[in-house]
Amino acid sequence: MIKRILTALTAVTVLMGVTPAAEAQPSTLQAPLRTQAVFNDPTTAEGEVRIFRHLTELINGAARNSRIRVAMFQWLPDDGSTSEPVVAPVVDALIRAYRERNVKVQVLVDQSTINEEPYEKLAAALNEVRGDESWAHHCAGTNPSGARQACIGYSDERDSTMHNKFFLFTSTLGARWVVSNGSGNMGPFMAKMWNSQYTVVNNRNLYTRFKGYFEDLNAQRNERRRDPNYYAQRPPLPSILTNTTSYHYPRAEGDPFVNNLRDVRCPGTSIRIAAWSLSRTALATALRKLAEDGCTVSIIVNWMGKNACEILIPADGSPKVEIRGASLGDRPGVHQKDVLIAGRYLGDDNTAVFTGSANLNRKSLRHNDENVIRVLNNRPLYDQFLDNFEHLRRNSPEVIDRHGPEGCNRIAPPEPDLD
Repeated sequence: MIKRILTALTAVTVLMGVTPAAEAQPSTLQAPLRTQAVFNDPTTAEGEVRIFRHLTELINGAARNSRIRVAMFQWLPDDGSTSEPVVAPVVDALIRAYRERNVKVQVLVDQSTINEEPYEKLAAALNEVRGDESWAHHCAGTNPSGARQACIGYSDERDSTMHNKFFLFTSTLGARWVVSNGSGNMGPFMAKMWNSQYTVVNNRNLYTRFKGYFEDLNAQRNERRRDPNYYAQRPPLPSILTNTTSYHYPRAEGDPFVNNLRDVRCPGTSIRIAAWSLSRTALATALRKLAEDGCTVSIIVNWMGKNACEILIPADGSPKVEIRGASLGDRPGVHQKDVLIAGRYLGDDNTAVFTGSANLNRKSLRHNDENVIRVLNNRPLYDQFLDNFEHLRRNSPEVIDRHGPEGCNRIAPPEPDLD
């Protein structure tokens, strides 16, 4: 039985079989798609929607009969707060790709978002044919106390979440094996915060890692027994084999960022962090030691655990770690999860960009389903992230002073989940 009837209009295609879609703005992406970073800017009308437009264009560019896989923590409806709708265009583009170009679309979400209108619309469309290769699924299950759990991650003490935010394309805009991984969820409030999106093209190894991870998330989403050390199943590839690899959480012991910092030598190295949340004390201790040894450490956060903050800014005022609170003074908050290293890391004169869904808190590392991509020695990409960091720094003038009014309490998280 034919499951979808294509009209003559929708059968009309342009280059690469892409059906033109109605957009509020003309496309900024052209084939062939290239590897790039995209950053939103919540201080301008055009900047706040930049990442959402990028994702919509990637979906609109997906080739006929190709495949899209999406793992997204939240899908929240537009509320009129942004300069143009941001979530509805992404949802509509996915449904058009499925119905009009026979794209196989698979969407996996955290169970906290299943009653929201965008997910309900996706599920109604993608689940309309039982056994189809397209679907919308969600994580399920609770711990003994009734707290919701992720697809793979688990916590006896609290909720855990499927916190990923990535899109996978077999073919879009003339590129193959595309991974687009970001810090932002599908919700209009994300346009009002600083976020990053990293799109990698023609990298079959990275695509295959994320595809396998996506399949594991879906396969384990209903299981009673979860895997608290999924990291061991899909460990990062060593730098001798590739300059781009991924880390997948939860991890039961240790901290990959602390491990990476052991390969940093000082002086002569700079470390810049833009993060929604930083609270892991082992990480704070490692950063402080590097600052004491002469490295430059600069951090912009929304929230920082008080213990971590007091490690980084001890009572005697040393070392020289700069911490800025992005959202202080009613400014836009930072929702990125980016770490930049330049200098004496894994040798001399190297650069590294770490970016993904994982916050620098305990929950992301130990309990959530998360990912981080590390890119070594891609100077143009590093410079993109560096320019964005400096732009964010200029827009985050409030420096945390241990001895100033309220001190570290100014950026202390409002709830334990951010610790």
